[in-house]
Amino acid sequence: LFRSPPEIQKAINEALEEAKAFDLELRTKFQTKAINQLLEAGSVYYQPPADVVEQMRVLGATSAYRSWIKDCVDAGISRELAEKVLNRYIELNKQYDKESNWKSIAEEIKEIQAK
Repeated sequence: LFRSPPEIQKAINEALEEAKAFDLELRTKFQTKAINQLLEAGSVYYQPPADVVEQMRVLGATSAYRSWIKDCVDAGISRELAEKVLNRYIELNKQYDKESNWKSIAEEIKEIQAK
């Protein structure tokens, strides 16, 4: 893939860390508020079984990834480069998920209801 000069890469890395922190702050603030409003209004949260959730995630991601690759190829980008970028994106998302302390909606609802 592409390599940036060290000073630019440093700025990118710092900006990414700042963006991750801000994203987490916004998600936490607004997700919690929305969940509380829905529960207070009498809503019920249904969590499908884990295997169903995983099947939906894989099917949705596969379709979206195929579409993105096609759009790249249609725009004149080589399939090989598009797949490399996509694979790196997937890798970084997995890394973010491992490092993040963000709670899923299901996790947060369980905590709220336990109080």
